[in-house]
Amino acid sequence: MRALTCAATRRRLDAFHDRELPVADQIAVDAHLDWCDECAALADELRSVSTALRAVAPGRAALSAEEAAGFGGMVVSRL
Repeated sequence: MRALTCAATRRRLDAFHDRELPVADQIAVDAHLDWCDECAALADELRSVSTALRAVAPGRAALSAEEAAGFGGMVVSRL
């Protein structure tokens, strides 16, 4: 397993939080966060923001796979 620098870890934090990284990268970021307090604090901040955003829209149902695909297509087409 390769050790990541803080810069490399920070570039991956969003994808790490969303569990979108390949397994090897997920493990590398997790290992970095175990010993780097600064990067761990940024990851905690990201989790806090995510939690706050979910709290703003209580009761809002998650999109089904079909709805999510349609929504993504609409966003892209409008860009």
